[in-house]
Amino acid sequence: MQYAMPIVVGGCRQHYGKFFFEMEPTRIIWPAEWADQADPLKWITQQYTSAIEDCIRKDPTQYWWLHRRWKTRPKEERLQNPNVHY
Repeated sequence: MQYAMPIVVGGCRQHYGKFFFEMEPTRIIWPAEWADQADPLKWITQQYTSAIEDCIRKDPTQYWWLHRRWKTRPKEERLQNPNVHY
């Protein structure tokens, strides 16, 4: 966002039995698309997440999540449930 550069989202798929990988861009998010959004960061995050979900749906056998993406719950959720420790 800072440099108004396009964001390319894609996936990498291994061909079974071979050390060969195929990369495929699934979405290009252009700066003009987020320029007029009320919350550009949230909008970009949703677009990026949707594009990753599309990649996974194409071939779920290739999905390998390496880390916890969200280490905390959203602020609004924490405020609604102050006694629950996430």
